[in-house]
Amino acid sequence: MRQNDDMNEKIYDLKQIEEVCARDSDSFRKIIHTFINSATDAMAKIQQLAPSGDWAAIASIAHQLISGFGYVGAKPLQELAREIEKDAQDRHLTDIKEKTNRLLNNGTLLINVLKADLKMS
Repeated sequence: MRQNDDMNEKIYDLKQIEEVCARDSDSFRKIIHTFINSATDAMAKIQQLAPSGDWAAIASIAHQLISGFGYVGAKPLQELAREIEKDAQDRHLTDIKEKTNRLLNNGTLLINVLKADLKMS
């Protein structure tokens, strides 16, 4: 479990994945690798779509991130993705760009920390 010192909150908690994989380290690494790849792709799509204001597509991608962030125990990011999804669906656009930027920055931080902690490239 890793903590984000700035927010004094856990940045991730892999307990759920560890329980699913038991002692199978290959499966564990494959699951984390799949999360990293899919989250990286999803965040790149959000970054690409945000300037165009394609909020339906952004809501859909944010929805995909909700389960991924939840699976790796990144609860603050999971909640932020949920907020972005709802704001995009409801066209509450006042804070959505700031939330999207925060998701991209903190999501990238999460991925970098996971890679470093698990010695993945």
